[in-house]
Amino acid sequence: MADIRNYIFAERKRVIDIALQCDLTVICEKKELRGYQIYIVEQWVCDRNEPSNIVKVFTGDDSHVIQVAIIGIPVSLLRNPTLEIKRLLNDSSHLKLKPTPDGEIMLVDLTELRFDRDPILVPNGDYDACITQAYVNINLRRTNCTGRISLTLLSPNPTSEEKFRSSYKIADAAEFNDAVINLVKLVQKSLFLFGLLKEDYIDGLICNETKVALWIFHSQYGPVKSIDFSGKEPWLEPHLMASIVSKLLVCRNKLQDLNFTNVKDPFTDYNAFREDIGNYQVTNPSSILTPI
Repeated sequence: MADIRNYIFAERKRVIDIALQCDLTVICEKKELRGYQIYIVEQWVCDRNEPSNIVKVFTGDDSHVIQVAIIGIPVSLLRNPTLEIKRLLNDSSHLKLKPTPDGEIMLVDLTELRFDRDPILVPNGDYDACITQAYVNINLRRTNCTGRISLTLLSPNPTSEEKFRSSYKIADAAEFNDAVINLVKLVQKSLFLFGLLKEDYIDGLICNETKVALWIFHSQYGPVKSIDFSGKEPWLEPHLMASIVSKLLVCRNKLQDLNFTNVKDPFTDYNAFREDIGNYQVTNPSSILTPI
């Protein structure tokens, strides 16, 4: 179809979601592409303002394989792209378009990356399969459960896992990666209900925006008396996490006592609970009930 141009992406799930929202054509959800490698850039993963988390590199070596999705974009939309399409195509000077039989792929020369960017090779070329491990490892660093080692996509060492389990009281029976992601989501949902974090960021990663929200909560409510919580860099210190969750549960119990909510678990039904909070605040505009 001459009126559609095909583009190749390695962040398959994210791109397919955008394609469906923008009514684009999903040509192929998963395809193997040889002669390329992908790298996750740690700083981009942690920054929600970056349009992509990875760089794609052409090697020409058939032993190098990446998993990609192919999206068809109408030429008319390329002439007048929406903000979502601009972010999808990540149009910037350091990207080079390379034609392939399946469509065009956006490539980067690693030597052109800024010196303070840390690319990590995705060994199996499957971004979607490794991004959760990247989240877990970043979270372990941002909860002071690892040393100052470089980020990898390997499973954490037993020492780091034991420190996290001990610090946050995680049962040995709980699958570790799930426990790390779900604990962060729990805190992010609380921060969302306190009006400190966007709902889109509730994905289990302690991103830069989550760190800012943690610091704002700490600054406004001063809940932590531990010397471990440094004023130089906010992090998910266990006492701070407990304070955030406890404050939300107190709020929930108050609303239940006042017959403003029937939500039993504000972390599972957080959108319904947010509506209950809003209804209470409309009825009691002078209330000091915290979440908004």
